[in-house]
Amino acid sequence: MNNDGERDFSKLYQEVCRKLRAHAPNQEELLEAVQEAWTRCYEHHKQDLPDHELVAWLLKTAKNYLIDTQRTKRHQRSIQEQLAYILDRDITLDKDFDHTDQTVCILQLAQTLPPVERQIILLVLSGNDLKTIAEILELQYPTVAKRYERACQHIRARYQEACRSVDGASPLQDEANYSPSEEDTTTNVENDNAS
Repeated sequence: MNNDGERDFSKLYQEVCRKLRAHAPNQEELLEAVQEAWTRCYEHHKQDLPDHELVAWLLKTAKNYLIDTQRTKRHQRSIQEQLAYILDRDITLDKDFDHTDQTVCILQLAQTLPPVERQIILLVLSGNDLKTIAEILELQYPTVAKRYERACQHIRARYQEACRSVDGASPLQDEANYSPSEEDTTTNVENDNAS
């Protein structure tokens, strides 16, 4: 408390930042975690705790936030690595690669697979490794690995043709439902006139 009897929250904030620094991967994530901890502090009405208890609560909350954030990032990296493997390309270097669209496309293509292979793809994209999937499906690991490879080959073979979206249309839109754009129609008319 300062001389006026009021708490100096800026000093508490700085103390939490100093103590948490060793646990944060970088300054940006440190500040984000501390800010999140303070937000939760007010949401849960913890600001009236004594200073030492408040700092301890803020540190615990900020550390848990950092752990959750890192776990989420690891899971996202795992999914991206699996997408890269399934599609047989280096998606980490491809700036135009939209992970969400590609995941949706893969999920749609997975619907064309036999049930067990479809389950394997879905479980892989949920963040499971093949050993865990073998246990879940009660299959031998080599069987799961072979079926996963077969499913990936099937998806790779159909991916290029299936995932070309036309003006936001479904990636698996079939030719019968294809409606040419105005530019396509103009080009066709010009070609017909040239004949």
